[in-house]
Amino acid sequence: MKWITDTQGSNWITRKALLSLAISVVVVFSLAGSVSAHTPLLYIEDNQDGTIYAEAGFSTGASAAGMPCRLVDEDDNILWEGEFGEDSTLIIQKPDVDPYFVVFDGGPGHVVTKPGPPLTAEEREALGIEEKTEEPAEPAAVRGIQEVVEELVEHANDLIEAGTALRDNTGEIADDESLDDSLRAKAEEIRAVSRELGNIAEVIREHVDELEGLVSDPEANKAKIKETLDEVVDRLEECYAILEAKCDLVHAVLAITPESHTEHADAMHDVYHGAERLVEQLTEHAQELAGLVGVAIPGSAIKPVAVPEQYILMYDLLVLSAEEVAIKAHGHLCVCGATAFRATQVAISQLWGEEIPAKGALELTYHHPGRGHKDVFEYLLGPENVTYVKAGDPKHLTLEDHFTYTFVRTDTGATWETMMKDGVIPEGFFDLRYEVKGFLKGWHQERPTEAKKAAFKQQFDEAVYNILSMEASQIFEGVTP
Repeated sequence: MKWITDTQGSNWITRKALLSLAISVVVVFSLAGSVSAHTPLLYIEDNQDGTIYAEAGFSTGASAAGMPCRLVDEDDNILWEGEFGEDSTLIIQKPDVDPYFVVFDGGPGHVVTKPGPPLTAEEREALGIEEKTEEPAEPAAVRGIQEVVEELVEHANDLIEAGTALRDNTGEIADDESLDDSLRAKAEEIRAVSRELGNIAEVIREHVDELEGLVSDPEANKAKIKETLDEVVDRLEECYAILEAKCDLVHAVLAITPESHTEHADAMHDVYHGAERLVEQLTEHAQELAGLVGVAIPGSAIKPVAVPEQYILMYDLLVLSAEEVAIKAHGHLCVCGATAFRATQVAISQLWGEEIPAKGALELTYHHPGRGHKDVFEYLLGPENVTYVKAGDPKHLTLEDHFTYTFVRTDTGATWETMMKDGVIPEGFFDLRYEVKGFLKGWHQERPTEAKKAAFKQQFDEAVYNILSMEASQIFEGVTP
């Protein structure tokens, strides 16, 4: 056991005792109401041998075993990552960076960052680390260029695969003569588009392959790089226009495909939205590469919709973001998926407080007919813990009938019932939903105007933003501090 002394050198205490003392002090203040009840703590000591000692815990006495620890530089670039051991401690090699910081990540709202002691001249000499010298800017820029080109290659290949998957899954519907002719015709139209999308993706990859060779000497090939990037952006604009034009058709096929073929319709839907994200990412990479090389290329209207970040800390210390869950479970982020995520997030805080629920410990009954609700709830809680009970008219949604939820903590029987409040979803959204999506689903025959479709899209985005940005008490009834 290594020991440390106080500044007078008279009282000897172990490192563990020092952190325990810190916990005791925090608990005292916590009882007085001045510190939250689950405060994360981090103790750092310089071992003076090129390593540091790190120990973490919580003011409640809870262990930090298995929780993430990382070293970052002043720009938040990760220098090292690991996990605290069974005794909540780590010995970490000092990085050859100054300044750097030690981060204990105890989950959302429970992150502690402390500066790390730098390598001394004596430690550098003992470890055989030479003094750092400034590197020319150009090699560093070339390394950045290579990384961006690699991402362009990866996403171009992914876009080709997306076109193939879209073609194959719509083909399973279009070629089945047992299905309704109208459905098959719609699927065939999407299959034709998928071929066009695949052909454009192949051209994009050819240009990207060309860029791989050109960036070996970016200064000499600057003019050719600009020309090639211009072509890439033009082709991406074509892809985006195709995807945007067929959005309604994709959702129409999804809505009317019978259960026997839902697997292919679901895959078509998810691949379609995946292709949208790939086009957005490729556009961002093209603009980034242009900046690194020092050329100007036309701006693009292809920009992803920014959404506020929300997280859930689930069993096994799994930290999940709303957008990540929605994409994995449902293919994209929508009003239903955002609502299901926030409802689950708030239910956990209401039923567990600062604790983390065990897997399978939360059950839910809900009434919204949308697939986004079902997919996200089942992804987070498990299908066996999610029950849908039909209520009201699924064609005409209301908060009272369809945005009500009952969560049950199975180990204690505690229940949290809630309903979404007025003002979260824009007024008139449900009427526009019926007019726009109802036409696609065959509920009525009156084709919506372009103005109504644009208004629906605007209110859709506004609803998602509200759900992910508002405080829990602004969104749901029955939220207690």
